[in-house]
Amino acid sequence: MKLAIHNEVAVSNDEVRQLDRAFVFHSWSMQGNLNPLVIAGAQGCELWDYEGNTARFQQPAGERQHWLSAPRVLAAMKAQLETRSPSRPPPPTLPAEKRRSASSTSAPAGFSKVFFTNAGRMPMRTIRMARLYTGRDKVLSAYRSYHGNTGSAIAATGDWRRVPNEFSRGHVHFFNPYLYRSEFNAATEEEECQRALAHLRRIIECEGPTAIAAILSPSPAPPSVPPAGYMQGVRARRRVWHRADPR
Repeated sequence: MKLAIHNEVAVSNDEVRQLDRAFVFHSWSMQGNLNPLVIAGAQGCELWDYEGNTARFQQPAGERQHWLSAPRVLAAMKAQLETRSPSRPPPPTLPAEKRRSASSTSAPAGFSKVFFTNAGRMPMRTIRMARLYTGRDKVLSAYRSYHGNTGSAIAATGDWRRVPNEFSRGHVHFFNPYLYRSEFNAATEEEECQRALAHLRRIIECEGPTAIAAILSPSPAPPSVPPAGYMQGVRARRRVWHRADPR
């Protein structure tokens, strides 16, 4: 049996699950019949519970491989914490400046500075920036998307939670590619890509390309990787600003 990474006292899955159900309200779930997956530890892409059962590819939404205990990531985090604990606002540090300079070298010509943000304010700041920069008002985002739960972020979000919260102006939605439940009767990834891009082109034409401030993408829900060529096709809409939400 594998042990929890953080050396908790040995317990059963049911004990942990009962504590969770007593004190935790879960997002994206109906609460009454919820039976959450209990995780005791993780390594790479493998997770295990308190009774030795293993699972793969069950990485929680919003997390990265850091959470799954990659040894080199843990070693780097430990070394940094021993040097300096996090603080706000963040003062200049050598690791941070190295990361920022590396990001700058990957940016398009003419960009020399990096602004790191966090949490749900990113889409709202992006929409504000796009409208100020372009002088346009409309924002396009996908029906299968999640951009946040406040202000213009929930209006940009595509699922039904936006409907009673559409107080932000100028939001238009389109269907992004998702072959598993294709809106375009596609049979292959290539067909899905081509038809989704044609659909987006028509939305832009009908809404007026000179009225559109930005396209928010991909931020799909459920999580999926866009088919090859789709993101390049979105970026090719040269009269419209494209913003990739990292959620």
